[in-house]
Amino acid sequence: MAIVYLEELVKQVPNKYLAVNVIAKRARSLNDELLGAGLSKKQKPVSVATEELASGELTYKKVDPNTSESEMKSIFTSESDDYDAVDKDEQIAELFGESSTEDSDADTDNDVDTEDGDADEENEDEN
Repeated sequence: MAIVYLEELVKQVPNKYLAVNVIAKRARSLNDELLGAGLSKKQKPVSVATEELASGELTYKKVDPNTSESEMKSIFTSESDDYDAVDKDEQIAELFGESSTEDSDADTDNDVDTEDGDADEENEDEN
């Protein structure tokens, strides 16, 4: 893992707080992609996102606060014409040091047990 200094981030994003938000959004996206692909984390998503921002691979775009929610979703989900889901899965697997073919054979059950979640909510209500 490379050390990323604040000076490197400020070259890409003029505000360090904005940089943190950009990194957090990308890290969440990477984490969701990992969970969806059934891959484990060899490298932390925050570290990957920070390195991407410092190297210029990750960029951001300011959006008008009056933009509707549907327009916001289209901004974050729009991909280029040469987008290929298989390539993206392979890139993610490569990024985290795993083979996507190994994990595709494994049984991936991503269902969340709601009974545990309900019990946690009940405990919070009691406190």
